[in-house]
Amino acid sequence: MINEPLERGDAVAQAGGILVALERLISHLRRVERLRALELCLLAPAVQPGMRRAFFLADGRIQAVRTVPPGGGAFLELEAGVAAARAGLLELDAESVDELLLVGSFLRRPPAELEVRPLTACADRRAA
Repeated sequence: MINEPLERGDAVAQAGGILVALERLISHLRRVERLRALELCLLAPAVQPGMRRAFFLADGRIQAVRTVPPGGGAFLELEAGVAAARAGLLELDAESVDELLLVGSFLRRPPAELEVRPLTACADRRAA
């Protein structure tokens, strides 16, 4: 039994701290769930001149990464990446949650050189 006001005040402060931590956790989990629902293709410049790297996001993780050449070969690489992403062979784990949060940080403030496409339109011949 808590008899002294100071002990009661400490207990209230501790409970308040726990509530703040739980609110942060719930917010974080909601953010992860929103990111898990995304199906995207992220196109970024590759190290090789004229090439791009395509990251295919589905089922809560990066399912495939492809190097996309300029010209006609781009469509084939994008189509293969979309097929791999839709196959969803990789499952969600702790490492993939970290990747997902990293992708989320780029999606919040995408750099100018990053192109974000819905997975359904990624391999569109007109956009490749």
